[in-house]
Amino acid sequence: MDSNEDSRNIPSNSKRKRKYGCLQEVRKKIKLQSHEIRPDCQCKKKCFEIVDEDKRKEIIKRMNSMHSTDEINICLAGLITILPVKQRRPRQPEEVANLRDATFSYRLRYLEEGKPAEVSVCRKAFMSVHGIGKGKVNYILQSLKSSGDASRDKRGKHKNRVHALPDETNQKIHYHINSLRERESLYSQKDSKKKYLPEELNISKVYKMFLEKNPDTKVSYETYRSIFNADFNIAFGYPRTDTCAQCDVFNARKSCLEAELQIAEDNQTKERLSNEINNICTDRKSHHKTAQQWYDLKRKAKVTCRRDIIKEAIVFDFSKNYPIPNITTGEVYYRRQLSMFFFNVHVLSTGRSVFYVYPETVGQKGSNEVCSFLHHFIYNYLEENVTELEEFCETKNHTVFTRNTACNMSHVHTR
Repeated sequence: MDSNEDSRNIPSNSKRKRKYGCLQEVRKKIKLQSHEIRPDCQCKKKCFEIVDEDKRKEIIKRMNSMHSTDEINICLAGLITILPVKQRRPRQPEEVANLRDATFSYRLRYLEEGKPAEVSVCRKAFMSVHGIGKGKVNYILQSLKSSGDASRDKRGKHKNRVHALPDETNQKIHYHINSLRERESLYSQKDSKKKYLPEELNISKVYKMFLEKNPDTKVSYETYRSIFNADFNIAFGYPRTDTCAQCDVFNARKSCLEAELQIAEDNQTKERLSNEINNICTDRKSHHKTAQQWYDLKRKAKVTCRRDIIKEAIVFDFSKNYPIPNITTGEVYYRRQLSMFFFNVHVLSTGRSVFYVYPETVGQKGSNEVCSFLHHFIYNYLEENVTELEEFCETKNHTVFTRNTACNMSHVHTR
């Protein structure tokens, strides 16, 4: 059989299946950021000689860096000026002739010696340098004549959708995503509203969990994924930045006082609440400054212990609890699991880390366990020539303080 026989059976004008989901988003982005400079206009103005190659590359680079069609349309519309028709010379009577109601001038904008500059060019050069066609220019011109501004992209904005997602299904998806056990970013001094789910999950697994809980609901994976990404600020994995409990207390008190301030009626109460909010902001700045001093001491100790062999500095803390068994099945996720504890001792001079791993059936995360780990580390992993040890931790462990008070070798710094 001829290899080309199957291809001959397929009509040349057959309609291809439309792409949806991630592939469609990627293709849109590629199309949006793939403009190329077109050939020279070769007009009397010699536009391509006025605007050299470096300036043309700068313009097309700025064009491809834009993130939406609306942004491109607004930029192009700002470079087009509507002018009245100066002279009419119709070959036919004005009642029959198709006369223009306006004329347009086109400009190119670029940087020259660090300052913005503009130059007037012809229409063909305007299209060539920006890498656009006649349809785009005509669309912008019609919008300028009708409304005086660039029209917004209306694709996908219509309401007559036959296969639109029902409101009941949309509410089920939102309810399921909100029911997941999320955790906020702790110990961070910057405002972050991102939530975090366990790293063993992903959107595909969460979608399967939704289908298990709602077997009668028909929702495609792409629909669930688009709602998950568009309506929620959720990531998978352990947050890289944290905030301390004191920061959470400040934020909670401030939120309560702001809510009381909105419903307060008399001026005396408003003034009192405003003063309390200002005091909380001052205390939080002071707290952040103290925390920064802790980081500065740690950096200084890291440099010092690398230069002096008799000095050493360590940082110790408990890491994230890991569930056992580590199975991604939806039924296991919703049930209580055994926790595995990790205690990390990080040596600042070498970057080496020592982990102590044990399940919650063997021990807890108390002061006795911390002292036992530090005792084992000092007598088994610390160099024998070290006579001065600096310890950095984030929790105030009074048992550790008592041990270091009796020992002249080490100094503890807490955040």
